[in-house]
Amino acid sequence: KAHFGGAGAVLVVQSVRVPKSAVESKEARILVSLGVAPIGIRSREAIGQEVVLTFQSPIKMATGDRLEIEWR
Repeated sequence: KAHFGGAGAVLVVQSVRVPKSAVESKEARILVSLGVAPIGIRSREAIGQEVVLTFQSPIKMATGDRLEIEWR
């Protein structure tokens, strides 16, 4: 979803897909953040060759925001 107008576009992200091999290759502890704000993960579901990470609540991103996903 995107809202156009005002200072810029807003993108609402509810989940992301990552390669299954990135998650399975490690005992993955996945950390997600938007800037310095941590984002909680509600679920992690394997679909084919990908894993879908669904966030606890939708993330609103504006132009220039950076969503980071880190595996530990």
